[in-house]
Amino acid sequence: MRLFLLIIVILSIGGYFIFESRPETYENNPTLKLVGISWNENVGVAIINGKLLKESEVIEGYRVVKIEKDNVILSRNKQEFALTHNGLIRRTVKQRVKDWWQEISW
Repeated sequence: MRLFLLIIVILSIGGYFIFESRPETYENNPTLKLVGISWNENVGVAIINGKLLKESEVIEGYRVVKIEKDNVILSRNKQEFALTHNGLIRRTVKQRVKDWWQEISW
């Protein structure tokens, strides 16, 4: 497993990925609605279903992992999702590795 993850990271360095991109698929979850995202200095706040949420807070079984400028990353049952104004999108391994690589890059 570690070797597999190492290969993924190495291949992603050059911007090349062996995985095919799957089209975005929206999860059937009408209960979560992203109303808006607000920033106060470096702290983001998401408004989901009319509630103000910060990172690490939970709503309807989903934990807020990260608040970005145009979406909110949520996790549930070891899966990650991006909540946009259009709905809930399941995040692929490619997207997760890309985000991880951007965070550790200098």
